[in-house]
Amino acid sequence: MALNNKSLGGHVNSQNFITSSNPRRVRAAATAIGLIGFLAFFWTGAVFAANDPVATARKLLDQKKPAEAYVLLEPLERTRAGEPDFDYWLGVAAIESGKTERATIAFERVLIVAPSSAGARFELARAYYIMGTYELSKLEFERLLAQNPTSEGKKAIETFLTEIEKRKAKSRSTLAAYIDLSVGRDTNISSTTDNFAEGVQSAFGIPNILPTGNSIKRSANYGTLQASVDFRYAFTDNLAGVFNLDANGRTYQLESDFNIKNADTLAGLLYRLGESSIQGSVRAGQFRQQSATPINLSGLKSTNNRNSTGGVLEVRHSFGSGHYLIGSAMFNRLRYTENRVQDTNQSVASLGYLREWQSGSVSVVSLYGGRDKALRPLNSASQDIDVTRKNAGVRLYHQILVTSDINLSLLLGYGERKDSKAFARAALIDFGHDKTAEASLGATWRFAQRWSLRPQVSYIRNQSNIALYEFSKTDISIAIRREFD
Repeated sequence: MALNNKSLGGHVNSQNFITSSNPRRVRAAATAIGLIGFLAFFWTGAVFAANDPVATARKLLDQKKPAEAYVLLEPLERTRAGEPDFDYWLGVAAIESGKTERATIAFERVLIVAPSSAGARFELARAYYIMGTYELSKLEFERLLAQNPTSEGKKAIETFLTEIEKRKAKSRSTLAAYIDLSVGRDTNISSTTDNFAEGVQSAFGIPNILPTGNSIKRSANYGTLQASVDFRYAFTDNLAGVFNLDANGRTYQLESDFNIKNADTLAGLLYRLGESSIQGSVRAGQFRQQSATPINLSGLKSTNNRNSTGGVLEVRHSFGSGHYLIGSAMFNRLRYTENRVQDTNQSVASLGYLREWQSGSVSVVSLYGGRDKALRPLNSASQDIDVTRKNAGVRLYHQILVTSDINLSLLLGYGERKDSKAFARAALIDFGHDKTAEASLGATWRFAQRWSLRPQVSYIRNQSNIALYEFSKTDISIAIRREFD
C-alpha cells in the first residue's frame, strides 16, 4: 500500500521535503541556506580581516602606503617572526619603504620555513639587487630559474640578471665630487684672548705689554672656496680602493695675512666582511697661513705653515638595523716649515656610535683621546720643556630630517688639553690646562637636484688656567654646494 504524507500522522519527513517531488521548496531552501552561509562567511571574514594586521598591511600596500604598512607590522616582529605569511608581507613593506636590509632578514626567515617559496626568493633577490649586493642577487635569481618558472617569470629573472652584469661592470668604479662656495664672518680669526696685557702679566709677571702681530684680536668677513673628489674602485665584492682629495682656500677682508690655503689627500683599501668593514688609509696634507708675526732680529718671519703625513685605521660594524659602532686609530706627523719647536707626532683614538632612525634622522656620539709628542725642546736652555700634551673629549651630533629636502643639524663638543711638561706655556703657571666647548647649528636645503644651500652658526669658548690662552669666537656663514657624480 502506498503511503502519503497524511498516513505519517501529519509529521513532515525532511527526506521527502527536499526530493524532486517538491522543486520549489528545494530551490527556496537552497537559496536560504546559501544566503545565510554567504552572510556568515562574509561577516566572519570581515571581522577576521579587521583584526588581522597582515591583512591591513596588504591593503595599505595596495594603496601605495608601504611606510604605514611597515610601521604597523614592525612592532609585531618579536612575537610573529617565523610565520611565513607575516614575514613575507613585513619584507615587502620594508623593501618598498626603503628599509632593504630589514627586508632581507624577513625574506630569509620565510625561506627557512618554506624554501620553495618563489615569491619570497624573488623579493630577496630584488632586495639584494637594490642594495648593490649583486653576487647574492644573482645567486637567488639563478635558484629561481632552477625552479622552472613560467615564461613571464623567466623573462623577468633574465632581465634582472642582464642588468646585474651591466651594473657590476659599472659599479666597480664610482666618482663623486662637490664644489662649495661660502661667505661668512669670523669674530676672532686668530683665536686671541680679550685682554692680552693681563694675560701676559699673569703668565709671565710682566706688566703693561701691548698686543702686536697675532696677539691683536681681529674680526673679519671672509669667502671660502672648497672642492672635494672621492673615487672608489671595487677589486672584488668585498675589497675596494679609496681615494679622496679635499682642497679649500679662505680669503679674509682686509686681513690678508690670515688667508688660508689647505689641501688633504687620502688613499687606502676598504674591506667588507658581512656586517663589518675595515679601512686602512695613508694621508698627506698642507696648511698655509702667513699670519701676522713680526719679523725677528734675523730678518725672518715665522708662519703657521705646516705639512702633515700619517695613517688612519677605521673599523665599522652594524649590529642591527640602523645601529653602527665605529672605532678608529690615527697617527699624524705634523711638521712646521719655520716654527720647528711646534713639530709633533700625533696619535688619536676614537670610539663612536651611530644611529639611523626610521624617520630619516641621524645621531652620533663619539669619544676621543690622544697625545701630541713634541720632537724638540722649546729652546736650547730648557731641554726638558716642550709642547707635548694630551687631549680628550666627546662630541654629539644630531641631524633631523624635516622634509625630504630640508634637514637641521646640531653639533656639541667638549674637549680638554693638558700640558705634559711644566712651564711649557707660562713662567708662573706650571701645567697648562684648557677646556674647550663648541656648538654648531646648521640647516641644509636641497633646492634643486645636486644643489644645496647651508646656513650655519658656530661658537667656540676656550677656558684655561693660563689666561693668555682664553678666547671665544663666533662664526656665521652661508654656503652653496654643487654636487657631481
